[in-house]
Amino acid sequence: MDDYYSILGVKKAATADDIKSAYRKLAQLHHPDKGGDTAVFSQINQAYDTLSDSVKRKTYDGRGGMYSGRRIDQDILRSVVQRRVTAHISLRTAALGGACAILVGTGRRSGALEIELPGGVETGDTFGIRTEAGTYIVTLVVDPDPVFSRVGLDLYRNTNVSIWDLFTGGTTTIEDIRGKRFTLTIPEGTQPGSSMKMKSLGVEGETPSETCTLR
Repeated sequence: MDDYYSILGVKKAATADDIKSAYRKLAQLHHPDKGGDTAVFSQINQAYDTLSDSVKRKTYDGRGGMYSGRRIDQDILRSVVQRRVTAHISLRTAALGGACAILVGTGRRSGALEIELPGGVETGDTFGIRTEAGTYIVTLVVDPDPVFSRVGLDLYRNTNVSIWDLFTGGTTTIEDIRGKRFTLTIPEGTQPGSSMKMKSLGVEGETPSETCTLR
């Protein structure tokens, strides 16, 4: 039986954070997509699968390093570990975060994995999802939104107002990406195409804003 602690290069008294840190470094180093050996990568995943779970780890330690739980089929693991999937999400989910269902597998072995995304993700962001069959490499694609466009943490939108409101001043009601409605004050003499920036209404992050262009 393999020594999972030796595979991850940690001591038996290693903390959960130590194990996670060691796994991430080894996974990046030995990932098949980066020229790593699939068998070694599979061992690393199996070791982490056991030691990252407190119940499995306790059983493994109690049996002198022999975990007796259900073993992962290596042929399945090798076929899945390099599988990449694309997940399409809405701009609202990308900006604010939220639950996302990702379809994986094919035919009878297909299914959906529900994950919780943080706010601020964008197209091209990639992460791994560990399952009993291995790791799925997921790439996010943010679908276009009919109202908002995004640049970094900032959101942009157009708002139609009357020419009279631009010349004499007025107000208009708009709804931000969170669904909150508020009143926008239009100064007298505003030119068509002018933009108004509203802080803290953009993508989740340190300094987001929403810019409204008046048409």
